[in-house]
Amino acid sequence: MWFFLGIGLLICGFCVAPSKAAGCSTVMELTAGYDDNAPLAATPQGSAFAAYGLALQHVVPPSPESLAVEWHVVAHYRDYFRLPDTGRLTVGATLHASLFQDRLQPAITAETTAYRDDMLPEEEHDEMLAAISMEWLISGRLTLDATQSWSRRQYRNPQPMLGQGRGFRLPAPGRKDDHRRSEVAATLFLTPVLQSSLVMEYATNDSSLVRESYHRRGWAFSLIWTPTDTTEIVASAALQRDEFQGRGDGRQRTDTNLAFAWRLSRILGRDDRQFFLEVTWRDNESTLSTETYRQTVSQCGLSWYF
Repeated sequence: MWFFLGIGLLICGFCVAPSKAAGCSTVMELTAGYDDNAPLAATPQGSAFAAYGLALQHVVPPSPESLAVEWHVVAHYRDYFRLPDTGRLTVGATLHASLFQDRLQPAITAETTAYRDDMLPEEEHDEMLAAISMEWLISGRLTLDATQSWSRRQYRNPQPMLGQGRGFRLPAPGRKDDHRRSEVAATLFLTPVLQSSLVMEYATNDSSLVRESYHRRGWAFSLIWTPTDTTEIVASAALQRDEFQGRGDGRQRTDTNLAFAWRLSRILGRDDRQFFLEVTWRDNESTLSTETYRQTVSQCGLSWYF
């Protein structure tokens, strides 16, 4: 797992110096918190953690003026004190276009992600993603966004057998997931300091491990309040319903996931530092008792912008 931290520090050392140049930005993040159910299990296991994040973005100057290419690298490592660690590294690029005096802004994105999980080795995977999106600036107060994405996950380790504990694995990994997601979002600027957002999604996951195939319907709502130029408060709620295919043992599985989040962020001193405090609560009710869980994550941290 130290691979991710090493990669992050290497990228940071390479990019912080030139990030002052036009088109390049770097964000470093240091977080401390507590997760009362890190493995998302029916029997919770909690642990304090420290998290390290790094995001690098470089925008190639538009040529022609209506086109721009953005390269990005995002690394995240979570170091649990009582549990094994997790890490993620994403590298990607987005082609942006601007049409009709910037009222329509289509984009095409391609990404590759490596996820490593010492806590749940069966969740480790490599992923390729492609997405197309369109942002429509209807007016000065209303914006509509539509996104369609396709991704394939190749899992690296054997999967738990049906009806067996986590220690019992299939003899070979072999699991592949093809995920498709459609999303429509509307953002309304209610006042100069208050905006709301409503998101609706539909997704399907076709897995070679049949019991992991599902259809998902969901929505999310958020309010963003910026009482001052340096303070932002975000409150959000989300609801998802996953309907899984047959498991082969006669039992059907449906999960209903409800989540609430609250976040306070404040710029400190100059514009290159930000403090944040965040609390997230999640409740997953499943027709299978082994998949029912609750989770609360509380964290605070600092972000540096270069």
